[in-house]
Amino acid sequence: MTSTIVRRSPALDGLALVAGIGFSLFGNDWLFAAAIGVLWAIWRMLPEDDGPPILAIAMTYQWVQVTAGMFYSLVTGRTLLPMLSIDYRPIVTISLISVLTLAVGLYLGRKIAIGRRSTDTTARPDLALTWGILLTAYATAIVAEASARKFAFQYPSLTQPILALMSIRLITLYILLRRLARPKFRIVAIGCLTVFEAVLNATGYFANFREPLILAIVAVLEVFDRRRREQVVAVAAFVVALAVCSLVWINIRAAFRQEIDSRESFNTSARLDRIGALASDWWRRGESNRLDDVDFLVERVWAIYYPALALKRVPNVLAHTDGNLLGAAISHVLQPRIFFPDKPELPSDSDLVRKYSGVYVAGRESNTSIAFGYVAESYVDFGVPLMFLPIAAFGVISGVIYGVFQRLIRHAEIRIPVVVVAFWLGLFLFERSWANFIGFSLTIYLYVGAAAWLLDRFLLIKFEAAEPPVHARPFPSAAP
Repeated sequence: MTSTIVRRSPALDGLALVAGIGFSLFGNDWLFAAAIGVLWAIWRMLPEDDGPPILAIAMTYQWVQVTAGMFYSLVTGRTLLPMLSIDYRPIVTISLISVLTLAVGLYLGRKIAIGRRSTDTTARPDLALTWGILLTAYATAIVAEASARKFAFQYPSLTQPILALMSIRLITLYILLRRLARPKFRIVAIGCLTVFEAVLNATGYFANFREPLILAIVAVLEVFDRRRREQVVAVAAFVVALAVCSLVWINIRAAFRQEIDSRESFNTSARLDRIGALASDWWRRGESNRLDDVDFLVERVWAIYYPALALKRVPNVLAHTDGNLLGAAISHVLQPRIFFPDKPELPSDSDLVRKYSGVYVAGRESNTSIAFGYVAESYVDFGVPLMFLPIAAFGVISGVIYGVFQRLIRHAEIRIPVVVVAFWLGLFLFERSWANFIGFSLTIYLYVGAAAWLLDRFLLIKFEAAEPPVHARPFPSAAP
């Protein structure tokens, strides 16, 4: 079953054209039309007939991080703080070109790897795991995750592989959500599972509640039919929940993290109680203050402030590095710490912000890292237009890996969740540095992809031997 969201529609093309012209006329700026054009191109180049369009979704998330502030200001009439100190238009223009370049690279890489997949007649089974195995794996992953995360940071040489393999929990979660969305759409069960995951993940140091909500949205989009009201309601509810949770988190995170750092014993129950108390205090502050809080959230999502400052300083104050930042990142990635335990640490993003943006931001001395981003690093390295070449190359490599996953992993129930989680985590963050972008993405592709391929091969042996495939057993309440 293919979601209607990926079907090409002249009506949607017309809507994009009208939106581009309308926003440009309303804002008296061609940049709005350019932004709408980039978004249209992303969804035209990166649809997916076999599963949800996760590449387009990930690139859309990057697009939001580039354009959020300018659209928000135009629609609401509110002026964001970055607008008072920078000219955002040059960095937004460069960033839009970068996002489009990355999307084009993904398109070309996927096309190279997949080729004429429609001519492949090899059997591609769907279901892979029984409900018992799936629920056991999910419960085990929940219990093991906290210990694995602590173990990962105690042994730096194993940190990246362990963190990559921890995404197996999210893959298992997506399989569950996918099962609940088809063939019968169980909106209550999907909602309960998503709320459970979001609450459980809200007790961490970072915004980990985001992933369960995003995966729930993607799972619904995989079977989405705009004529079915319950699916429209589900997507809308998850989007609103993501926005509200993000708003609350951005305004209580500083106090919550301070308590995590200062308390030796802070179990999950105590953390949930404290989050509830902080959220309640925030809500009682009043609606007028809440508008400022929304501004603050949009400013945080709109990740262009520090890159814009770097654009003014390079090369006027500091010269381009001629590829030193990218070279250091590639060298770092090619020397895995498991084999090179003594390799030096890369400079933190905060150090790059301090040097190239000229702002003394918090850094490692306070256990903080302020994002600089791959676009800013590429500009500092090469300037325009050469900065777009490594972005395109990374897109092609990622697209080829995506296509390889699609070709080699034959069980849909393994292939689709692995592709969704791996490429969402690998591509969604605009403000990620080259070292993290390349290192984390390739690590998760390698370790998770290898594990998925081995499991797929194991299950395929039975399938190809003409034994009946392992079919999922529905819940007792499911329709026959």
